[in-house]
Amino acid sequence: MLKNTLFSRRSPNKRREDVFYLLIVSAILVVNFIGFASTYYNAGILRAPLPSFLVHLHGALFSLWLLLLLTQTMLVSTGKVRWHRRLGVLGGMVAAMMLIVAPLTLMAALHRHAFATARGAAFVVVADVEGVALFGSFVVAGLFKRNNVVVHKRLMLFATIAILGPALSRWPFHFMDWPPAIFLLWLAFPLSVLLFETLSQGKPYSASVLSSLVILVYLLSVAPLSSTQPVKRAIRSVGYAYNR
Repeated sequence: MLKNTLFSRRSPNKRREDVFYLLIVSAILVVNFIGFASTYYNAGILRAPLPSFLVHLHGALFSLWLLLLLTQTMLVSTGKVRWHRRLGVLGGMVAAMMLIVAPLTLMAALHRHAFATARGAAFVVVADVEGVALFGSFVVAGLFKRNNVVVHKRLMLFATIAILGPALSRWPFHFMDWPPAIFLLWLAFPLSVLLFETLSQGKPYSASVLSSLVILVYLLSVAPLSSTQPVKRAIRSVGYAYNR
């Protein structure tokens, strides 16, 4: 009986890491659920009044990715590596579809003027394009490093952290009106990884440090890039007007 229990075959350090990863992945799922509860999950998912089939597909793919991440984390924790690798094929396919559907969904939102202002549209475009590009980069790097367990699992986790923005920006809490709130909540995820690794082994893995720096640069770059002339011209080209 004991041999089949969760984490029982792992060393104490591995068990702690297993628990941490299950917690942080679960937290990511909670962040996503809170952000999209009213418009998607609690609205019936397939019956949710979304603007188009494309938006439904976008939501389904991103939700499936999160469920796959949780499942993959649990499979590794229980030693089912063979199943983890088999399911990884599906994960790669879902990620590839996300990289196609996400930009199409963003373009459709721009053309139907889903954003209140030109500045808001510019900010979302830059944040989403950068986030999806980082997601794809982390996933590709993670697949390339699939035989290096330490690096692989961190790259897949950071790939998911890179696309937390849309969910966090939709949190229906008053404290989210404070401009730095999203920034701080977003950064809490990479900082949690660095803190856990520092406390558990004395220092964080280089993969975690580099990935955290990439996320930080991404978050700091969105506002400046959204104010550049090329981005403004792109936003004007779909009918938005900047107020002087």
